[in-house]
Amino acid sequence: MSLDPVTQSLQSVKGTLTGATNQLANGVVEGLQNTVVASFQDWLAVHPVIAWMVHHPILTLVLGVVLLLLFWGLVRAIAQLTERIWITILQVP
Repeated sequence: MSLDPVTQSLQSVKGTLTGATNQLANGVVEGLQNTVVASFQDWLAVHPVIAWMVHHPILTLVLGVVLLLLFWGLVRAIAQLTERIWITILQVP
Protein backbone atom coordinates (compact mmCIF):
# COMPACT_ATOMS: atom_id res chain seq x y z
CA MET A 1 0.00 0.00 0.00
CA SER A 2 1.47 3.28 -1.13
CA LEU A 3 1.14 6.54 0.75
CA ASP A 4 1.60 8.68 -2.36
CA PRO A 5 -2.15 9.04 -3.14
CA VAL A 6 -2.87 9.92 0.49
CA THR A 7 -0.03 12.45 0.54
CA GLN A 8 -1.24 13.98 -2.71
CA SER A 9 -4.78 14.18 -1.34
CA LEU A 10 -3.55 15.85 1.84
CA GLN A 11 -1.49 18.32 -0.20
CA SER A 12 -4.56 19.06 -2.32
CA VAL A 13 -6.69 19.65 0.77
CA LYS A 14 -3.95 21.80 2.30
CA GLY A 15 -3.74 23.87 -0.89
CA THR A 16 -7.51 24.27 -1.00
CA LEU A 17 -7.67 25.36 2.66
CA THR A 18 -4.77 27.76 2.21
CA GLY A 19 -6.46 29.26 -0.86
CA ALA A 20 -9.76 29.56 0.98
CA THR A 21 -8.05 31.21 3.95
CA ASN A 22 -6.29 33.70 1.66
CA GLN A 23 -9.53 34.47 -0.17
CA LEU A 24 -11.32 35.02 3.14
CA ALA A 25 -8.55 37.29 4.42
CA ASN A 26 -8.51 39.24 1.15
CA GLY A 27 -12.30 39.53 1.24
CA VAL A 28 -12.23 40.89 4.79
CA VAL A 29 -9.47 43.38 3.97
CA GLU A 30 -11.22 44.55 0.81
CA GLY A 31 -14.53 44.87 2.62
CA LEU A 32 -12.96 46.90 5.41
CA GLN A 33 -11.10 49.07 2.92
CA ASN A 34 -14.26 49.71 0.91
CA THR A 35 -16.16 50.61 4.09
CA VAL A 36 -13.51 53.08 5.24
CA VAL A 37 -13.18 54.69 1.80
CA ALA A 38 -16.95 54.97 1.41
CA SER A 39 -17.29 56.55 4.87
CA PHE A 40 -14.51 59.03 4.12
CA GLN A 41 -16.05 59.94 0.76
CA ASP A 42 -19.46 60.43 2.38
CA TRP A 43 -17.88 62.64 5.06
CA LEU A 44 -16.12 64.72 2.39
CA ALA A 45 -19.41 65.06 0.50
CA VAL A 46 -21.00 66.54 3.63
CA HIS A 47 -18.03 68.89 4.24
CA PRO A 48 -17.24 70.51 0.86
CA VAL A 49 -14.69 72.99 2.23
CA ILE A 50 -12.57 70.20 3.67
CA ALA A 51 -13.03 68.25 0.44
CA TRP A 52 -11.69 71.26 -1.47
CA MET A 53 -8.75 71.47 0.94
CA VAL A 54 -7.97 67.78 0.42
CA HIS A 55 -8.09 68.14 -3.35
CA HIS A 56 -6.00 71.34 -3.40
CA PRO A 57 -3.23 70.89 -0.79
CA ILE A 58 -0.82 73.49 -2.20
CA LEU A 59 -3.46 76.23 -2.29
CA THR A 60 -4.56 75.20 1.20
CA LEU A 61 -1.00 75.56 2.45
CA VAL A 62 -0.60 78.99 0.81
CA LEU A 63 -3.94 80.20 2.20
CA GLY A 64 -3.03 78.82 5.62
CA VAL A 65 0.24 80.80 5.65
CA VAL A 66 -1.55 83.96 4.49
CA LEU A 67 -4.21 83.56 7.18
CA LEU A 68 -1.53 82.93 9.80
CA LEU A 69 0.27 86.13 8.80
CA LEU A 70 -2.97 88.12 8.87
CA PHE A 71 -3.83 86.72 12.29
CA TRP A 72 -0.35 87.52 13.56
CA GLY A 73 -0.72 91.12 12.29
CA LEU A 74 -4.11 91.40 14.01
CA VAL A 75 -2.62 90.22 17.30
CA ARG A 76 0.22 92.74 16.98
CA ALA A 77 -2.27 95.54 16.20
CA ILE A 78 -4.37 94.65 19.25
CA ALA A 79 -1.22 94.60 21.41
CA GLN A 80 -0.16 98.05 20.15
CA LEU A 81 -3.65 99.44 20.68
CA THR A 82 -3.73 98.08 24.22
CA GLU A 83 -0.30 99.56 24.90
CA ARG A 84 -1.38 102.98 23.63
CA ILE A 85 -4.57 102.86 25.70
CA TRP A 86 -2.59 102.05 28.87
CA ILE A 87 -0.04 104.78 28.15
CA THR A 88 -2.87 107.28 27.60
CA ILE A 89 -4.62 106.19 30.81
CA LEU A 90 -1.42 106.40 32.85
CA GLN A 91 -0.53 109.88 31.44
CA VAL A 92 -3.89 111.38 32.42
CA PRO A 93 -3.40 113.35 35.67
